[in-house]
Amino acid sequence: MKRRPSDYSTATFPLSAADRDRERELRARFAQFWRTATGDRRTMYDTFTAATPFAEGVSSEKVETASVRGWWVRPSVAERDGAILYLHGGGYIAGSAKAYRGLASQLASRTRRPVFVLDYPLAPEATLPAAPDAVMAAFEWLRASGSERIALVGDSAGGGLALATLARLVHTSRPSAAIAGVVFSPMVDLAFTGASMRDAHIEDPLLTYEALQAAARMYLGGADSRDPLASPLFGDLSRLPPLLIQVGTDERLLDERRLLDEADGLVVTAERN
Repeated sequence: MKRRPSDYSTATFPLSAADRDRERELRARFAQFWRTATGDRRTMYDTFTAATPFAEGVSSEKVETASVRGWWVRPSVAERDGAILYLHGGGYIAGSAKAYRGLASQLASRTRRPVFVLDYPLAPEATLPAAPDAVMAAFEWLRASGSERIALVGDSAGGGLALATLARLVHTSRPSAAIAGVVFSPMVDLAFTGASMRDAHIEDPLLTYEALQAAARMYLGGADSRDPLASPLFGDLSRLPPLLIQVGTDERLLDERRLLDEADGLVVTAERN
């Protein structure tokens, strides 16, 4: 049964005049970076994301086991329970845990929880379901390591992976330790049915429809674009734990959030104007 609209809410947070000035400056810097950056795609993306400042009082530690690779990012003062499993963005073809340590440090500092940033397999070398399976392996590894309460957090492609994993967990017979999900501008529809993908009025400095299509083709490797492991929008999103979705009103992935509003299981969505 679908949830009633009263079961979840959408909040819009308008920017102040000062914030708008900062936003314009930041977007201009983003656009300038991508116009002038050189090198291979993955190196450029890592350079871009690694620019996030590292929070004070946070340390990082590399992890490499037979089944899990990534980085622990830990605050010096942490709550006793709970951990965050962070899934990075990059359109399933780029991104790394090492480059995302700065962003993870900001989450660790604010939540006072350790954050594990996973290095999952990237396309085109690895196609569906390699990445979702790697997330499940990392989740089980965290549980086996003593993390009894785990929040899944991710941006862009990582947001899609987080939602696909949450749906996968709640529909298995074994008990789940997943207590919440937070996703930033998630990729949830690799069939690209949302109108914002082709909206000429959107001036997204980071993503283009064509680039997203190309990344999706590599990631799918011939699989159905509506496979729920790749596009959780088309799966069963009932019984999800509490969920927060954040998205900007001037970006290609805007309608993926709007489409999710019609799906099951949403508790809170937040839209930043």
